[in-house]
Amino acid sequence: MGRLPWIFNPVLDAARVPYSAALVFNAGVAKLGGRYVMVFRNDYGSLEKQTLEPSHTTDLSIAFSDDGIHWTAGPKPVFKLRDESFEILSLSTPDLRNMVLFPERIHGNYVRLERPFTVYSRGGRDPFDAWISESPDLIYWGRSELLLAVEQVPFANDKIGPAAPPVKTDMGWLTTFHAVDIDPARGKNSWEPSWKKRYTAGIMLLDLDNPKKILGMSASPLLAPEAPYEMEGGFRNDVIFPGGMVLEEDGEVEIYYGAADTVVCLATAHVDDLIKLCLGE
Repeated sequence: MGRLPWIFNPVLDAARVPYSAALVFNAGVAKLGGRYVMVFRNDYGSLEKQTLEPSHTTDLSIAFSDDGIHWTAGPKPVFKLRDESFEILSLSTPDLRNMVLFPERIHGNYVRLERPFTVYSRGGRDPFDAWISESPDLIYWGRSELLLAVEQVPFANDKIGPAAPPVKTDMGWLTTFHAVDIDPARGKNSWEPSWKKRYTAGIMLLDLDNPKKILGMSASPLLAPEAPYEMEGGFRNDVIFPGGMVLEEDGEVEIYYGAADTVVCLATAHVDDLIKLCLGE
């Protein structure tokens, strides 16, 4: 997996937004009319004191880029948690931790990847798994199936779930997922008293006609924490969480990911190489 030179990563952090956010991470990215658009999460507090404001202060902001590397954030957040401009389309049952839409309908239905809370999936506390569901209208969801279980991922022992929305290739739907392993030796490793988890990014290939069928999956992480901005000084170190993936016409894939729950970073690779990883070639 290619990575940008350290001079570019992180591509967005709190110092580059024109308001007092402390954490800037977990961004969704799309390319529209030749320009890149990013929606990212802001958490407020103090990087120096390693403190956060209450969770209800979290909001979302927008940024734009001509090259996908150099970003300009908007002058203020665009969506606040308690903002009346939000229209709730669906309150899913069961309760879901995160949901990721496919970019187009399949056989007339919308399709999403999701991670139900464990009490609604296979019982107990952890592990969490990745599921897949369909909807005719983005409101009513059903035909839910377990897509990928924790025990099927060699580099996870705690939970897995969706990450960036899938991209369509000639060979199938290419999609990332997050995978979590726990190691008691990690100790504190965050602003909190204890953080023993590591988040890595996996990648798999789903059938174009039936995305409930996994064609292949990389047996090792696509991205694992190794750079300083992924492992040191963040809110939660050892965390990589993809949120956006763009497939260019020349085959380059740009994967945007949150690092240490603190900054936005970018990794690149060729689509053919990613497919080969999934198929074990």
